[in-house]
Amino acid sequence: MGGMPQQSERRDDEYWRAFLTHPDTLLKTGRHVLARLPSSPRCQLCAAPFSGIGRPLMAVIGKRQSLNNPNMCDSCEKVLIKHHGGAEVEGSMLFADIR
Repeated sequence: MGGMPQQSERRDDEYWRAFLTHPDTLLKTGRHVLARLPSSPRCQLCAAPFSGIGRPLMAVIGKRQSLNNPNMCDSCEKVLIKHHGGAEVEGSMLFADIR
């Protein structure tokens, strides 16, 4: 353990850092459009519907509910498996205890 990170780990870190600091506008637009289709449940990442009127449309473009994680579609799961990990990014939090 320790030592220099492997090449694939560095690429995954770079991928997630870029994704978290500069979100993909196509993903944001796609999520906005898919969220308009009436259905529940849906993918937590891309908002693709898993039932109702949107299900046949998603099947045509290859988005189906994952067998491993029912909260995600197959395509989002593949991206998460390919780019395993995450990245450290700056953030701020405020906790308030109001009585």
